[in-house]
Amino acid sequence: MRLREPGAPALGASASFGYATRLAIEGHLAYILDPGNARTVGALRILDLANPAQPIQVGTLPESNPSALAVDGSRVFLGRGNRLDVVDVSDPSHPVVADSLATPGLVEDLVVQDNRAYLAEGYGHGLAVVELSAPAHPALVGVAATLTNVQDVAVVGNDAYVADQ
Repeated sequence: MRLREPGAPALGASASFGYATRLAIEGHLAYILDPGNARTVGALRILDLANPAQPIQVGTLPESNPSALAVDGSRVFLGRGNRLDVVDVSDPSHPVVADSLATPGLVEDLVVQDNRAYLAEGYGHGLAVVELSAPAHPALVGVAATLTNVQDVAVVGNDAYVADQ
């Protein structure tokens, strides 16, 4: 979307390749989750936005059922079912899963801040905290269980806020 005129946002360039459910941008690269459908497998798609009028897909990583996404430098963190994948994107044309961590619940959303990932873990599992200081080896360090269904998380300073259905 072009926002040069705030009162009249306008559609700019677009790229079409399936369903886009999550988006994160780091520098000139866009990271997009495509969960796929009955006929196609899901994927992490990486687009180069150096020329915003012509986004170009430069990399892809097949992933079944990706649901959450966060980017931190040359690492992308993907929630996929009850798993957190750490993806090395130092070469955007060849993303590679560097490690994975089983999580207590289904990863609905995630935030990465200060070498930690905060995971909204769906029904009955609440908020999970993952240590990321060893880049390729995430470690679960804590869980705050809730009685309902945590769908979203935001972190401000030392406080986490969750959207709990």
